[in-house]
Amino acid sequence: NNGPFTYNWKGFNFIISNNLKKSLYDAASSYGADNLFLAPDINLRWGTKWMDSLRTANYDGYLQECAEFVTAFAIQWRDSFNLVPKYIMIFNEPLNGNNELLNATAQDLANITKAVGSRLRKEGFPDTKILLPNSETVAAAYNEASVVLADTAARKYIGAIGYHSYPYGSTYSDINMILSSSGSGIPTPSDTSIRY
Repeated sequence: NNGPFTYNWKGFNFIISNNLKKSLYDAASSYGADNLFLAPDINLRWGTKWMDSLRTANYDGYLQECAEFVTAFAIQWRDSFNLVPKYIMIFNEPLNGNNELLNATAQDLANITKAVGSRLRKEGFPDTKILLPNSETVAAAYNEASVVLADTAARKYIGAIGYHSYPYGSTYSDINMILSSSGSGIPTPSDTSIRY
């Protein structure tokens, strides 16, 4: 609907989310796994591509729609399964790799983080933190997270920094390379320095 503060529950597709709960979370939790995090990725290329035109026409409305989209999944898990996520991953390769936020900037990541974080608090999730930015490389994640963390209003909602070990051929994307470097006690300095 056109109201980002009114949830139209029939407009959300929770099929994959429900299947993950049944097939993955329930199985893992029976073995003691309890570190739940959700990943309702804001994705202007595929899943939420209708938001792209809104971003240009009404940026504040776009931010609130992003917040509604993410928070709906947290509400659904809380109200349907009595499970509250410790973390929520709102992006996957937003500015690189898949480029899922289409021409966005790191400041856009901060603005969305503030909108989502604020909405989570208003909807009764005082302890759920955002895991971001989940970018294609460690360097990209570091650079993007630095911008978001520099924004004090956004920083209070961040709980973890995520990244991918791409590109393929890099040390941490290949098990044999991992075993011959870090696995042997000799990590590759260029691959580990940014993590410190």
